[in-house]
Amino acid sequence: MNKTSFIQTLSEREQLTQEQSTAVNEVFENNMIIGKKSREKITLEIAETLGVDDDRANEIYRTARDIIGTALKDKLKHPFGEQGEG
Repeated sequence: MNKTSFIQTLSEREQLTQEQSTAVNEVFENNMIIGKKSREKITLEIAETLGVDDDRANEIYRTARDIIGTALKDKLKHPFGEQGEG
């Protein structure tokens, strides 16, 4: 999954504008995703950037994390993309 498709998917799932999803993407790009302190920092930055409460920031964080996780699993299962057989 590339950045554009991540932003589009996040926009659709969380009913965010392209600009809001781009801002969330930048927060994720600027932080480590793994770890409890990272989660707290990312959700705080999302809340501040988008002007939303902590609950909404956590929803957005979880959705973004799930999108990234699914993309990583797909990449591990199919490291060479969609290739036809023979």
